[in-house]
Amino acid sequence: MSGKRSTAQVPQAPLVVFLVTMIVVLTGILVGLILRPPESGGTTPQREIAFRLPVVPDRALPTVGPEFEPAPMSMPAETPPAPEAQPQQLPDADRTPAPPPQASGARLAIVIDDAGNNLQELQPFLEFPAPLTFAVLPQLQHSEQAATLARSHGHEVILHLPMAAVSGLYPGPGTISAELSDGEIRSLLERNFASITGAAGTNNHMGSAGTSDPRIMNAVMAYLAESGRFFVDSRTTPTSVAAPYAAKYGVPFMQRDVFLDHDRDPAAIRAALRKGLAVAREHGHAVLIGHASVAAVAEALFEVYPQLQHHGYEVVPLSALFPPRDAERVANGPGGGGQHGSAASP
Repeated sequence: MSGKRSTAQVPQAPLVVFLVTMIVVLTGILVGLILRPPESGGTTPQREIAFRLPVVPDRALPTVGPEFEPAPMSMPAETPPAPEAQPQQLPDADRTPAPPPQASGARLAIVIDDAGNNLQELQPFLEFPAPLTFAVLPQLQHSEQAATLARSHGHEVILHLPMAAVSGLYPGPGTISAELSDGEIRSLLERNFASITGAAGTNNHMGSAGTSDPRIMNAVMAYLAESGRFFVDSRTTPTSVAAPYAAKYGVPFMQRDVFLDHDRDPAAIRAALRKGLAVAREHGHAVLIGHASVAAVAEALFEVYPQLQHHGYEVVPLSALFPPRDAERVANGPGGGGQHGSAASP
């Protein structure tokens, strides 16, 4: 009997092995499906946030500083010259403005505003080989020293007259504002000029509100007429009334053509300088204003100066741009005793 029982169990062995094998295979397939990683590109929100670049805020604008007009009031059209086909040299060649050759006799008066804050920022400009005009802020610790230093290097000095701004920013000591009476304006002008020896004239520091105020400009021009000084409108606003009141009192008058450092990027400064050269070519002269705190202006001026000489431009003190009659009047005024007090005839 035991032999029959053993023969009956033999056919069941392969079936058991088959079932066990199937169970193992199915279990492996299920485990593989469960543990399979997600398809590529399906990042989770957490992973996306982890690799997100930090947000860098825009550079903060200064709360104080020079007040520029939003856009030039008038500027002759200029077609930019086509760049030369020098792909490897283009970055270096573009660093310095390239004046065209037909500029003989064109003159540039370059005014460096905001002198007097400190003496260190003047150093890049002092050794410039042609006469610059330094506009010195009044009644500061370094005002008189800055004026003396500029004159000792053969440059012209004028008063950088603080005037009220529509922005509400504080222009500094000696500010002319609507709160002052005519007599107070006159007294303040006297103190401002007294803090800067030998100033041949003045231009406005900020002043978008001051130069637009008829009463203020009337008082300022009356004083300048009596003292034999000139006025240069920095044109921080298109609503300035400086010109008609200068004409009323016969004050020698001029206005800024180009701000060199409205944008302080070196490439933008060089572009502004090229624009100033275009004005000088068309009108015979141009008044360019930069700021003592912007060393890139000095760098651009030194780079371009040899080309200016080669192409016939002349850098002159601001007072040299006035007609002979006005130049003589300025030369005989309180600031006429300096090296550049007597202006050359245009």
